[in-house]
Amino acid sequence: MDYYEMKLRQRFEPSGVTRNTQSEEDAFYASFAERCALYTRLLEKLAFRANTRDTAVATSSQPLIRKTIG
Repeated sequence: MDYYEMKLRQRFEPSGVTRNTQSEEDAFYASFAERCALYTRLLEKLAFRANTRDTAVATSSQPLIRKTIG
């Protein structure tokens, strides 16, 4: 731990609070990474659905445009 990290911990961690062990920290970051991956996949699926819906609307309206023009 360098000097600045020590000063930051003294400033932001209340006195008397013990720091998490490395395994607890690793577990937290692993679960956080899993949640981020899940949210990313969810957003990708939603974006894909939005894109396919727009495409479906565009393709279904094209014959109507052709009929009115032609």
